[in-house]
Amino acid sequence: MTQQELAERAGFSAHQIVSQIERGQRELKASELFRIARVLHVDLESLGGAVPSGVPVVLWRKRPEGDWGGSEPELVERCRRYRNVLTVIGDRPGHDLPKVEVDVAHLDCGVAEKAAQDFARRIGPCSDLASSLAEILEAQFGVQVWFVDMGEQGGSAACSIGDYGAAVFVNSLDPPWRRNFDLAHEVFHLLTWDSLGPEVVNTDDTLWRRCERLADMFAANLLLPADAVSIEVDHRRGDKGEIAWMDLIDIARRFGVSTEALLWRLKSLRRISEAQVLELKEDESFKRLDRAARRGSWWRPAPLPERFVRTAFMAHSKGYLSRLRLAEYLETNLAGLSDVLAEYGLWGTDDYQKALATT
Repeated sequence: MTQQELAERAGFSAHQIVSQIERGQRELKASELFRIARVLHVDLESLGGAVPSGVPVVLWRKRPEGDWGGSEPELVERCRRYRNVLTVIGDRPGHDLPKVEVDVAHLDCGVAEKAAQDFARRIGPCSDLASSLAEILEAQFGVQVWFVDMGEQGGSAACSIGDYGAAVFVNSLDPPWRRNFDLAHEVFHLLTWDSLGPEVVNTDDTLWRRCERLADMFAANLLLPADAVSIEVDHRRGDKGEIAWMDLIDIARRFGVSTEALLWRLKSLRRISEAQVLELKEDESFKRLDRAARRGSWWRPAPLPERFVRTAFMAHSKGYLSRLRLAEYLETNLAGLSDVLAEYGLWGTDDYQKALATT
């Protein structure tokens, strides 16, 4: 960021003011210091001379291109706000995800399959895992799940672990079935963070591609369990051992994944051949049928995690967050705060201050 850009974003009249601040030739007002901290996405303590903790690394599946309306520091700042509201109401920030130790020299399909089976057992019985995964990660494991506008042709997903715990970022513009798979994909990276974190995989393109394939295998095993998928396929097969296109599409919808993901899973289970997968992927009639069956099932997630909004509102109701800071955390202004709260089923009235006497 240039001095001119910093001056404009922080509300200074000229870039020379930034230059004077850098050289120690100008006294700073508290309000100016606060504006600079907000622009640079750091806390006041870091600006005041303490050693900054640094921005945690974000591990991308596909990084957004160009100006997508965000940045890694902004993603991290959101995560720290989440941590802050949890802290002030007495919850313990962090995550409860298990660690999966992986030997980099022995990465194979078995690693992903076993990790998916172990994680599924931790989750417990779930009839609609794909659609419930975000809620499970937040409620059961303390993982922050953010759906971020990364552009129509932008990034797909990312994850990070820092002083705020664990977080996943998914492109909110992708179809729901794609978001489900990307979310499961990122869970693998979080589980193996200590063995296959950014400092390891980002230094070796070949290793990064292998880890991405393993993460896809993990997601397929987690969202499309072999036994459950086989039962569905066997139930729908005709007398000649064939399965209708519409049945394939319906199975994919039931499991909350794309039809392509289901086809590749059937190939890995040796229920169909790779040639059949490639043929269906290019068949225009099949693609039209798939699109028609998906019509009406496309929905856009909320821009902020519901649990984060409710926790921030709770912190405000208990007097830990001012109304101005609540608006800042919910990425709006005071005039629009009531509307944002209403979108999440909350209201800007004094009713939340009422209490019930207990014995």
